[in-house]
Amino acid sequence: MRLGSPNLENAIRKRVRTELRASQESWKEYKRMRKAGPRTPWSTAILPLLPLGCLLWFSRTGRGPEQLLLALALYSTATVVFRCLSLRRRLYRSHDVAIFLHLPIEDEPIFRFEWHKFLRASLWFLYVSVLVYGYLAFAQVRFLGPRAALGFVVAASLLQWLTVLSLSTLLARYRPTWARYEVALVLDAFIVVTVYLPTDLIRQCQTVLLAVPGGWITYAFGQGPLTTAPHTLALWSAALFVAALLPFTVKSLRKTYSTGSLTPSRLNTATLAAEEAPEEPAPIVKEGELTTDHGPTPRALEPLVAAEAIKRGEFLAAVNWKEKGWIESLAGRLLHPAERTVAEFMLGGKVSGWSHLWRAAAVTSVIGIVATVALPLVRQGIWILFVPMIVAALIAAPLLGGTWPGFDHRFCAGRWAPLYSTVPLGYREISRVIFKVNGMRCAVWLPLLIAYAPILAWRLNAEPTQGIVFALKAFCLVVALQPVMVLGHVSKGTNDSEGITLGRLFLLSMLGLGVFILLAAGVMTFMPDPLITVVGLAIAAFSALGFWLLYGFFYNRRLDLLRTQIS
Repeated sequence: MRLGSPNLENAIRKRVRTELRASQESWKEYKRMRKAGPRTPWSTAILPLLPLGCLLWFSRTGRGPEQLLLALALYSTATVVFRCLSLRRRLYRSHDVAIFLHLPIEDEPIFRFEWHKFLRASLWFLYVSVLVYGYLAFAQVRFLGPRAALGFVVAASLLQWLTVLSLSTLLARYRPTWARYEVALVLDAFIVVTVYLPTDLIRQCQTVLLAVPGGWITYAFGQGPLTTAPHTLALWSAALFVAALLPFTVKSLRKTYSTGSLTPSRLNTATLAAEEAPEEPAPIVKEGELTTDHGPTPRALEPLVAAEAIKRGEFLAAVNWKEKGWIESLAGRLLHPAERTVAEFMLGGKVSGWSHLWRAAAVTSVIGIVATVALPLVRQGIWILFVPMIVAALIAAPLLGGTWPGFDHRFCAGRWAPLYSTVPLGYREISRVIFKVNGMRCAVWLPLLIAYAPILAWRLNAEPTQGIVFALKAFCLVVALQPVMVLGHVSKGTNDSEGITLGRLFLLSMLGLGVFILLAAGVMTFMPDPLITVVGLAIAAFSALGFWLLYGFFYNRRLDLLRTQIS
């Protein structure tokens, strides 16, 4: 079954445009909605030039091929996560599937249709791989010959692409909890960092990336063809094995794919079965027994419990912040009554967990301090001593802005909209609440950081005061970057990346420039000179605040809270 007819689509589009032109208001609305739609042919023609521009810039900087190969390895690893989530989104939450659910179409053609779209989208990664490998092989043409160099590039690029496809499909099949956009974004951020790393550290990073398939081909390519580097045969073989798993991973994903859970009774089979089944009698419950205080509610009683809770008005009762934990109590005192209402909505009504997370971070810090003092110091394993401190920070501090369910998306009228768009909450109103809560959570995280840092510095044969200074710098930088974290949460719910306009190009270019400015400010913050540290923190704080204000300007004038796809 073919789910698309280009001739019919073009004819319908031409007829609709003709009808819309007859009304000035309809045509104006069409042009406004078109800006939020898919990419235009103009943007499609411009995007392939971006990697070429990056390679041109790289060639002028005089950096070695190791940095480019490391960047490609990081990009490959990040692409695996991105493509995994993209495939899941296409199969279960895409605009196409929302239409197919209301048509008499089986799961097989839906899966095949979305899989082919996924394959076409993944050709971008193949294009980038060919450019990178071709650029590096161009310098070796005189040693390998044009045909051998071309074959080397094609083989490496195809194997890298198939490996990414195979791993993406495998992750989409088993859905590990760590496969999140944040992980891919961190890996992509490291690509920018690699440009400024020294050669020795670049080689160490390449060795570390051998732990993931994304680094196998890049490392083997850097060593040369098999004829000159036979020790890379194991890496080529391992990558070929992973690529060969692609048909099996696709088949396994297809077997588990079902749209039955997205909407009931798509093809009336479940309805017929339900009509033939005898009706289950409603349970008899005495008055006062409708409660969930004694454990989970049985499935048959859930509607009755919900109805009773609505009658008693329990959902209207104010949240008692003092009973949720000591950190929640502090946050409740810090917020005004109206701000507490906003916080309760953005938290999904579940004002709890911060105190528990702080206790978990405290236990992690204590374990790390004991391990730092007791374990022998091994030069190759110094990084292990930093792990407990980093884990405690990830648990206790809102390094990425915290978890706010109010930013989650729901499908609405053929588009995706964040939950907070259903109520009258503004950009600054939400941001102000998150700033206060995150600032308070950072303040209670600071004692854990200060307790760990001097002991770690002492263990590394440094002055304990240096550890405290380092901890204070890290704390100040995390607080200074909170406006950018809030901006990132809001950005996930807007259409700022859908369609190309001059305004969005300006916004995205400014945000891209902001990444470099904030990275430079972060490096300056940890410089030993106090003046440079103060300047770096000032640049980070004012830049983060400036970009937050700039995004707020576009948020209130140019952006929409309806997206065709979610990220």
